[in-house]
Amino acid sequence: SMPDAMPFTENAALAQAFRAGDEHALTTFFGREYDALLALAGRELGPDLDHFRARVAQSAMLAVWSNHARYE
Repeated sequence: SMPDAMPFTENAALAQAFRAGDEHALTTFFGREYDALLALAGRELGPDLDHFRARVAQSAMLAVWSNHARYE
């Protein structure tokens, strides 16, 4: 079972910094959520495509970062 991701609402300062484009906030968020993203990507891709899970997780984080100002 994958651990529950901690929502930004539990750390308002981190969420505000992330929305403002603070790269330290990105690093903190990425470090906290990367393992969960890898696990989710691995489950969704299945065993035949598991070798792509890191690429999928990184792409997801880049997509989030590209739209950082839109997250609450």
